[in-house]
Amino acid sequence: MKYYEMTSGIVIIVFFISSVFIGAFFLLNLTLAVINSSFSRMNEKYQKQAAEEKERKKKLIKQETKNDDEDDQILPPIPDEEENNQQMFRVQIGLHEYFVAKRAIKKMIDFYRLRKEERKRIEAEEELIR
Repeated sequence: MKYYEMTSGIVIIVFFISSVFIGAFFLLNLTLAVINSSFSRMNEKYQKQAAEEKERKKKLIKQETKNDDEDDQILPPIPDEEENNQQMFRVQIGLHEYFVAKRAIKKMIDFYRLRKEERKRIEAEEELIR
């Protein structure tokens, strides 16, 4: 009976509940720390690979310019990644505009042909009426 009274007090209940919440909070923080560290490692690895790829491209372009004695052409300097993305965006916009214009011209030509045929048909009907 004495042991039951020692384990059933209000202090013990508060201690048990607080230890459960603190333990859960600790395990949650531990889990989040592991996830954060793995994401950090993967991000560092990706950044390193991107830097190595950029260096490799620069070296290849430098080698091409050194070996390009036949045409005597000098390649432009390598733009930064942001400038490269902007240039690609401009090219994509240019291609998109080209295809839109090409479709519009086809539609205009078809419309012009139909209108010309319609005029000929109307003129033929008017001549028959006269």
